[in-house]
Amino acid sequence: NDNATPPNTITKAWQFTVQDYSTFPAIPPTFKMPDGSVDLTASGFNVRMHQMEVARPGGNNLPAPLLQLADQLIDSATTQPYPNVIDTSLEPGKWTGTTYAESDVINYNQDARDNPAAGAGTFRPDNPIPGIPGTGGSTDNIAMEATTYLELSAGTYRMGVNSDDGFVVGSALNPKDTLPIRLGLFDGGRGSADSFFDFVVAESGIYPFSLIWWEGGGGANLEWFYEESDTGQRILINNRSVPVPVKAYRTAKGTRPYVQSVEPAAGAFGVPVNANIEFVLAD
Repeated sequence: NDNATPPNTITKAWQFTVQDYSTFPAIPPTFKMPDGSVDLTASGFNVRMHQMEVARPGGNNLPAPLLQLADQLIDSATTQPYPNVIDTSLEPGKWTGTTYAESDVINYNQDARDNPAAGAGTFRPDNPIPGIPGTGGSTDNIAMEATTYLELSAGTYRMGVNSDDGFVVGSALNPKDTLPIRLGLFDGGRGSADSFFDFVVAESGIYPFSLIWWEGGGGANLEWFYEESDTGQRILINNRSVPVPVKAYRTAKGTRPYVQSVEPAAGAFGVPVNANIEFVLAD
């Protein structure tokens, strides 16, 4: 109302729908890393790479990429796992075995090594995919696991992945756990496209995360970002140049036990009804 005598009163009514946050996956406080356990000087991600010189048996759908990363895809001609042909000489000094120390962001494109102007997704310029092309010269049949610890405040988050082809994002007590809470997923093959997912963080802290990505043939790119709730702006995870980044860290001490592998793999089909289910636990 206003200050006239008598006051003039105007009433307006609006209707709106509030997002039902109870439907979002929730990362529990028990996943939070203990104070002092995460190395705050080690920025980024541990990126484990695997490439095959032949088309991946099972194609671009789960569980085939998980089996590739676990060396459980067997070449019938040799009865051994298909060899990993990642070329670790392409980024000297950044590899421990087939794991690459990424200190910046996840913004990869298979064409960026030969053509720095090449781009896919939202963010430019793109970075080369670590170890690609492989030792045989191919840019196909890739599987990747990026593990990290993200510093998050309590609240809701919207993240996104732009990928060619599929991906899974999850959180667990240990980022290497093969059975995490699954937060985001695209299962299949596609050209460069976005997938968004929402989740809730119950308590501020640093939490383990994993991003698994795979590609069959043709183009290959990957971006991992979050979306600002106020502005809708997209920002790459671990972009430290923005005022309030989602920071990522590579390493922690005193990490917790995890499920290293499951056989048959999650999502496997054609499994005999009397097959054993075997878990490998790493402590």
